[in-house]
Amino acid sequence: MRTVRLIILGALVAMVLAGCQVDSQVAIRVNEGGSGTVTVTVHLDAEAAERLGDPATSVQLSDLVAAGWVADSPKTDTSGPTKGGVTLVVRRKFGSPDELAQVLSEIGGTPGETGSSAVFSDVQLKLTDGFASTDYSFSSALSLTGSLEQFSDPELTAALGGLPLARTPEELQAEGLTAASAATLKVSVQLPGNLEQSTGKISTGKISTGSAQGESASWEFPLSGGTASSATMTAESSDTQALPFRLLIAAAALLVLAGVFLTVGLLRRRR
Repeated sequence: MRTVRLIILGALVAMVLAGCQVDSQVAIRVNEGGSGTVTVTVHLDAEAAERLGDPATSVQLSDLVAAGWVADSPKTDTSGPTKGGVTLVVRRKFGSPDELAQVLSEIGGTPGETGSSAVFSDVQLKLTDGFASTDYSFSSALSLTGSLEQFSDPELTAALGGLPLARTPEELQAEGLTAASAATLKVSVQLPGNLEQSTGKISTGKISTGSAQGESASWEFPLSGGTASSATMTAESSDTQALPFRLLIAAAALLVLAGVFLTVGLLRRRR
C-alpha cells in the first residue's frame, strides 16, 4: 500500500513547489471494544493552495477510495487566519486492535519498503477486561529522518528526474524548505474512558475532524530540518461501564437473600 502515503507526499511536493508550509496530522480514535478510525489530515497554506490549483481536479483520491479509505472533498478555508488554505482529509476504519497496525503501515510505510525506516513500528493496542471496566493501552514507536524524502519512493523519484522532491538539496535549502518549521506531523490518540497516563500532551476536546469529545494524547514532530526524531508514544485509559439494570436488580436480590439467611441463622442460634 503506497497510495495512502502519497496524500501526505503529494501535499509536501506541492509545498516544495510553492515554497510554503504544510501541516499533517494522523488522528487515531479507538472505540469501545477495540475498533476505531484513523484520520489523515493535510493542510496547505494559502500560497501552496494557490500553486496547487483546484484541489478537486489536481488531487486524485480515487486510488485511496479503491484501497478502502473514505475521502472527504477538499475544503477551502474561507475566513480566519488560514483563509485561502486547503484541507485534505481521508479516513479508514479498523475493526480490531490488530488491524490498527496495518492501517498505520499504509500511512507510514513498512521497513524496507522505500529504503528508509517506517514512520510507525511496534504498534500495539491492548484491551484488558475487568469487573465493570475495561483498560485500554496504546503504544507505538515513531521514527522520522528529518527529511521530506522519507515519504518518497523509487517510482516518484524516477518520475521527478531522480530528485525525490523535484529539487536539489541546495535548492531546498535556498528556499527555506530544510527548516524544522517547514513541515510538521502531529499524531493524536483518543481512547475510551479517562486517560490515566501518556507520554504525550493530554488535552480535552475534538481530535482531527471527528465529532467525539474526550481526552486525547498528542505528539508533534518536524518532518523537515535534517534532525531525526524518534519517540515511544504511549497512552493508557480506563473505561468504567455502568452495570446493566437487570444485574443491579439481581445483585440487590442477592443482598436481600443474604440478609434473610443471616437473620434466620441468628434466630436459630438464639433458640
